[in-house]
Amino acid sequence: SSRILKGKKVLSIDRKNNHYSVHLNDGNSIDAKKVILACPSHESADILKELSSELSDILKTIPYPPLSVVAFGFKKEQIGFGTSLYGFLIPHRERRKILGTLFDSSIFPNRAPEGYVLLRSMIGGRRAPELAMLPDEKLFDTALSELKPLLSIKGEAEFIKIFRWEKAIPQYEVGHENKLNRIEQILSQFPGLYLTGNAYRGISVNDCIENSLKLSDRIMV
Repeated sequence: SSRILKGKKVLSIDRKNNHYSVHLNDGNSIDAKKVILACPSHESADILKELSSELSDILKTIPYPPLSVVAFGFKKEQIGFGTSLYGFLIPHRERRKILGTLFDSSIFPNRAPEGYVLLRSMIGGRRAPELAMLPDEKLFDTALSELKPLLSIKGEAEFIKIFRWEKAIPQYEVGHENKLNRIEQILSQFPGLYLTGNAYRGISVNDCIENSLKLSDRIMV
């Protein structure tokens, strides 16, 4: 029957007689003819290591550098430029310490009180992973020192919050397509086992939705 199990962790998967057994951290297992893994590739690698060590090893090679997001709240009059923008990304040649900034209060309604602006600046990633793990004070000082001249900001932020991901956005390095081809070859040996998510053919939410729809069409055939 259809059901959602919350608070469970998948430890491993094995295959017997055209069925898969999905082993959970509570000691129970779920038997299934089809299994879809939509988690980060490094998590899928751990789950699949007993089923296919080669597949597991390939999935581990998709890098996830750390990333931190520093959220700032300012009064609108503190921002001298860009309050009508959705945000900006900074090219590598600019040698800035932030990757870009989103104006959340412009993109989404009700993200900031009337008269205020909510900004989210990204730091780290493949360009400068060491910056993502700076102590909190150094992290928001770094972000603010970059933002002030870019947006002509006056004064200090009234709200600051930091979000950290030790493994953030998967990177498609040179040779990624070859990895995908080998992954598909290995998966052909395991009918009913599928991988999806942003580690493979697009990192955005839109990409994940499109790829999920394509996968559902394959599964339903």
